[in-house]
Amino acid sequence: MLSKMRAASFGIAGIALAGALALGGCQSGSADSDRVAELEAQVQELQSQLDAQGGATDSTTKDDSATTDTGSTTGSIAPEPDATVTSNYGDLGTFESRVVELENACKGVTRSDDVNANYQTYLDMKAQIDQLDNEMDLYDDQQEHAARQGSIPYSDYIQIETQIDLLSDRLEYVEDSMQFALGIYDD
Repeated sequence: MLSKMRAASFGIAGIALAGALALGGCQSGSADSDRVAELEAQVQELQSQLDAQGGATDSTTKDDSATTDTGSTTGSIAPEPDATVTSNYGDLGTFESRVVELENACKGVTRSDDVNANYQTYLDMKAQIDQLDNEMDLYDDQQEHAARQGSIPYSDYIQIETQIDLLSDRLEYVEDSMQFALGIYDD
């Protein structure tokens, strides 16, 4: 009998606890909804203050962001190449022309029925691409060293590095395109 009473009292206590939690949850829910409504009102008030303060400022900001988005063709935060900087460093022009030559040569490859000949063509062209890429990396390292020593301005070095990176990306793209054209998988 005593155990039945204990079980009943535990059951009643459990129900009471669940009811208290439910009521507390409801009260928290209404307090939360009140808080949300209060925050929404504050946001609306701040928005109306911003609108009243600077309609012109807001449009200027939008124009600046649009210019920033369209100004970068590489999708990076690196500066656009400066023609005066690139013309002062003749090696960049040489690298550019050599990249164009390799792009044209790689675009000119044709797939044959002989898989080994395709692979050999790929290896020959890849060797030329790798050689030029290594030369550009060495030049970039030399210019970085010169910038660290103060021999060239840091801003010039950033322009050089940006141009080298763009050329390297072009080489990588043309190599991948050539692999596809020849039916070679070399990862």
